[in-house]
Amino acid sequence: MQFYRRSTNVSAEMEEMCAEGSKTTPLSAARDGAAADADHKVEAEDDARPYSMIQLFRDPELRQPLFIACALVTIQQFSGINAVRRCARFYYK
Repeated sequence: MQFYRRSTNVSAEMEEMCAEGSKTTPLSAARDGAAADADHKVEAEDDARPYSMIQLFRDPELRQPLFIACALVTIQQFSGINAVRRCARFYYK
């Protein structure tokens, strides 16, 4: 961080980042109570259910993300970025 700030005094920013990091750790969820943790686990299990290919096309909530993902992959193929990434190590030798 000293390089990017062009200063050797970055202790205040580091302390701020550490304070923010301690607020969002998994341990803070455990301190809030086991009931909140159990509710979070139930929500995560509901979100993790598997979908079949037919459900991906039939469900309107899943159709748009599927279309966006397919469009991004298609654009990536037509742009040629995959070939550049694959051969990049040869270009920079």
